[in-house]
Amino acid sequence: MSDTPLIVADTAIRQDTAGRFSLNDLHRAAGGAKRHQPSDWLRLQQTQELLSELETPGNPGVSETTGIPVVSIEGRAGGTFVAKELVYAYAMWISPAFHLKVIRAYDAMVTAPAAVTPEAVTRLLDLLQKGLAAEQGKPLPAPAPTKKPRPKMANMHVLMPADLHHRLRQRALERRQTAREFVIDAVSAKLGEGA
Repeated sequence: MSDTPLIVADTAIRQDTAGRFSLNDLHRAAGGAKRHQPSDWLRLQQTQELLSELETPGNPGVSETTGIPVVSIEGRAGGTFVAKELVYAYAMWISPAFHLKVIRAYDAMVTAPAAVTPEAVTRLLDLLQKGLAAEQGKPLPAPAPTKKPRPKMANMHVLMPADLHHRLRQRALERRQTAREFVIDAVSAKLGEGA
C-alpha cells in the first residue's frame, strides 16, 4: 500500500490492507453513472476472463495483492477492491478519457517522492547518535523533553476532500510537523484569536 493516495478526478481512491483499490471510489470518480456500476462490469465475460488470467498461479502482478485480485468487504468502509490491472480494465470500460485519467493518476502516485516525516528523521538521528556513542564508548546524552500530549484526531483525512488533505500535508511538511500537529496548531491559533 502506498503512502501517497491515488487521486482520480479529485476523488481519493481507497486501498485495502493488501493494496487493492476501491472500484466503488473509481465509480464515483467517473461520475457515478448507473450504467458504469462495478457489479455490471464484473459480470462481463471479458472481465471474467481477465480475472481467470490474474488468478493463474505464478502471475507476477497479483502477488502484490496476496494473489487475490478481487475482494468484497462488507460494512461502512467496505466495497469491492481490485488489483491495479483491474483498475485499468475498469477505467478502459468506462471511457478512453477516464482511462487516461486513471493511468496518469496512478503514474503520479507511484512517481511521487516518498515523504520524509520529522518523526522518521528524529528516529534516524537517535539511532545514529546511539551507534556513534556506543562506538566511542561514551554515555548517551539525556533524551530530549517530550511534547505535551495533544488531542487525538483520528481519520482526519476522511472528513475532508482529498485535495485539501494533500495541501494540509504539504503545509505540515514545510513546517516539519505532522498533519495532525499542523491542524491542531492552526485551530488553536484561530481559537486563541477569537478569545
